[in-house]
Parts: sequence; C-alpha cells; structure tokens
Amino acid sequence: MRAALSLAVLAFALAAGTARAQTPPQPPAPPAPHDLIRAHAEELGIAPEVVDRVQQIANASRMEHLRLQQDVDRQRLALDILLQVDEPDRKAVLEQVERLGDAESAMLRQSLIVLLDMRAQLTPVQRDALEDLLSRPPQRPSGAAPQGAPVPPSPPGMGF
Repeated sequence: MRAALSLAVLAFALAAGTARAQTPPQPPAPPAPHDLIRAHAEELGIAPEVVDRVQQIANASRMEHLRLQQDVDRQRLALDILLQVDEPDRKAVLEQVERLGDAESAMLRQSLIVLLDMRAQLTPVQRDALEDLLSRPPQRPSGAAPQGAPVPPSPPGMGF
C-alpha cells in the first residue's frame, strides 16, 4: 500500500513538473504604477510635485513589501516541508495553509493601500487619462512580436 501511494505521489510530482516545464513563458509584468506615472506625467497632465509624492509613496512601501514577501516565502516553505513527509499531519497542513493565506492577504492588502495612496494624489481627470493609458495595448519594438500576437489584458481591478 505504501509503495503504491509513493508511486502515485511520484507520478503526480512528475506530471506537475512536466506541466510546469510546458507552461509557456509569461508576458513581462506591467510597469509599476509610479514608473508609469513618471514616464507619462506630461501626457497625463501631472505636475512634478505630484510625481514626487507618488514616488515617495512607492519608496516608503518597499521595505514593508519586502518584509511581507519574506513572510509569504517562509510560510510557503513551511507548508512544503510539512507536505514532504510520507504521511503529512492533516491538521498541521491546514493550519499552515491558513498562515500562508494570511500572509498572502497581508501582502495584497499592503499593495492595495499603496495603490489607493497613489491614486489619491491624482485628480479624477488624471485617473481617467491613466485608465485610458492602461487600456492601450503595450507598444512593442518592431519585430518584437509577430503581427496578430495576443496582447495580455491589464489585471482586473488594478487600474486607477
């Protein structure tokens, strides 16, 4: 029985690894909001002092973001360790999943707070202009992608 279970786990791990290896490369992440605002400030009608305030918000959040990312990584590692044994402790695994979920929620919460703080620096007209900018397909250098290549949409709810 134990050999069959080990074989099943091995087959699952191999299948997951193969599926991961066959996953197509992900498109590059969109630029950070503060970088986008800085790059298009004139086009969006954003004053230099507003660009500076948005940059200060981004700078102030970096250490907290790193701390939260490290916590997520620690919780994920702890879960991986719990799952590596032959017979994982169900209660311990589920408790660790809760801790991982809490860490991921804290990270998302912090990211949204930063976005809301940045958004508050912009006027409604500037936010609308930024939304229009975000909805445009990314411009690619000539020859960078074949004609007709799909353009990934912006993440839902992450606009301004």
